[in-house]
Amino acid sequence: VRVGQEYDGSIEVKNLTDVELQNIVVNLDNLSNVQFISSSPEWTRKNGEVRWDLPLLPASGTEVIRFRAKAMAAGSASNCLSVTYANRLCATTSVVEPQLQLAKSATPEVCGTCTDITLTYAVRNSGTGVARGVVVKDTLPEGLVLRDGRTAVELQAGDIAAGVERIYNLSAQAKRRGTFTSAAYATSESGPTAQSEAPATVVRQP
Repeated sequence: VRVGQEYDGSIEVKNLTDVELQNIVVNLDNLSNVQFISSSPEWTRKNGEVRWDLPLLPASGTEVIRFRAKAMAAGSASNCLSVTYANRLCATTSVVEPQLQLAKSATPEVCGTCTDITLTYAVRNSGTGVARGVVVKDTLPEGLVLRDGRTAVELQAGDIAAGVERIYNLSAQAKRRGTFTSAAYATSESGPTAQSEAPATVVRQP
């Protein structure tokens, strides 16, 4: 190459990986006796360095930078070349919201205190994600007891996945005549709670 004579050159940038590379920078520094005239893609110059910005390079892909330059004095023309890239890494977090629904039903009417009253509890996760550590509780009204003598219901429903319903049937007996009613509650370690309606059972004289 003669002094002042323009010459063409090229830089081949090859992606040796099997993933796309992003934000690629090809940098020429320590320029000695080299004047760049034009290039494709276009170059930028800052602090005596020539730089090309390549948005992305597909897996195993190649980008060729073509340039025109000239030497300004006899001797040698030299430069140093470096390439960097900065891939953008994105993460997605799934955000869930469990929702509890609780329904309670009871035998509406019985004749006499010796007849069993069926209490049914249905707890459902109508939200997204798992409702963990679900517990259903019901404090029975005075005069109504479970078959084992307990006056309070506590059901360990455990973890309930989205869309899953668990149903429990218990037998109770009345100690006297009258109307018995109570609401049940469901709680969970995940946060959501629910309350049922308070169905009534009427116990009449046989």
